[in-house]
Amino acid sequence: MSNISRLTNFAAGGAGGDKGWALEMVPTSPNVGGAYLKAVIEKSDGSFAATGGSDVADIITITFNADGTVSSFHKIADGSGSGSTGIYASTLCEDVNNDIWLGGYWYSNGQASGEAAWFVRTDDGDPYASPSGYYGPNSRGGDMSIDYYPAGQSIFTAFNGYDGSRLTGQVQKFNLGGTRQWPYSINWNQHNSIRYAHWETNSLRPGYGGNFLVGMTTGINGSVGHYAADLAKIDENGSLEAVYRSTSSTTNTGFGEGQSITSDASFMYDCGYAEDFNGSNGENACHTRKIRKSTGALVWEKFYVNKVGSTLQQSGGRAIAVDGNGNVYVTANHAGGNSQDVVIKYNSSGTLQWAIRIGKTSYESILDALTVGSDGFVYAGGFTASASSNNIIMFKIPLDGVAAGTYGGYTVTIPSYNEPTGFLTFADLGGSSGSGSTSNVTLSSSDATVSSTNTLTDL
Repeated sequence: MSNISRLTNFAAGGAGGDKGWALEMVPTSPNVGGAYLKAVIEKSDGSFAATGGSDVADIITITFNADGTVSSFHKIADGSGSGSTGIYASTLCEDVNNDIWLGGYWYSNGQASGEAAWFVRTDDGDPYASPSGYYGPNSRGGDMSIDYYPAGQSIFTAFNGYDGSRLTGQVQKFNLGGTRQWPYSINWNQHNSIRYAHWETNSLRPGYGGNFLVGMTTGINGSVGHYAADLAKIDENGSLEAVYRSTSSTTNTGFGEGQSITSDASFMYDCGYAEDFNGSNGENACHTRKIRKSTGALVWEKFYVNKVGSTLQQSGGRAIAVDGNGNVYVTANHAGGNSQDVVIKYNSSGTLQWAIRIGKTSYESILDALTVGSDGFVYAGGFTASASSNNIIMFKIPLDGVAAGTYGGYTVTIPSYNEPTGFLTFADLGGSSGSGSTSNVTLSSSDATVSSTNTLTDL
């Protein structure tokens, strides 16, 4: 048990001495209710693009600059009719033509499929114009993961499908014209629910481009029957190379779900939550692990559990990113109080460097969007919420952390934590061939520019 104090003030700045900031966006017109972000990327021109949803079932997109100025705010409204009950975006990427691809989840009582994972290509000339089409599984859709493979100029997608009896992980490859090259269905063990995915382009062997790394939640974990957070490697030709499985080393400890994945030249990194880290008491821990690409060997795994006083709280990883020095950044939920999320930094050896609880005073905050910018800052976004509305929030955080204090309407505290010892094993189960299929889901939509009140606070 410990407190982390090795922190500096936001105002100390990061690369170039720039300050950090907090950006809050309150939509004004047209009506979107509250809004939230699910993913953020740095674009090739150094600006940032983020996407998410709204309280009235719109896709939300924003672009902003490193100084916190907002260049666009759009909503894409689902126009499929009165049966539509929900849509949002959970992922985005940029291709060689500077086009932005969006993907997410859609639900409609008016469609036979009921649920669908969707993706669209948008035009850089109007970055968030009306989408041209959607693509969904035969049923039981879920959050879409999408990534761009530059060497092959291809788009890879991953989401949940359904074969009539169980969930299957669906992976597909498309060219930039939107034509599907192949589908792949992961039917590994019981239910296979894809939670996250990432294309890594670093070579695993001479002449090889990389793998699509897929995080699966399967309904099996040793003898205890809990979910396991597995990883699968699928190459650019649609062949499954390996499945890596987490299993419990104790009979009373399950594993929850993975939520996010990233990679660098030699390693894969993912985060999520681990169940029952303290025996059968039901607590969840934020789980982070580093895995060697070439062998699938587990390099280290870390568990982070929030404390309020002497009471252990529920915790779980939401998003993960890595910088050029191998430092790992994770956002995790912090149960207790106003449930403001925690941003965590580990060094390349897995040693905890700092953790900060950050949010607007008396408001809940959830941080699902995370990236490390080329300017030497961490960008963490999501929403801040009172009982009546959700507002977009984006934090710009120096890599050396932030001191506890009050910054305008925002507070930064240094949480107490408990770091239980690792209890999972991680093994390569090998790979096998597979196939899959999905069906088209066509929706109509409309695009509108959203006005908002934007408040930028120096931190």
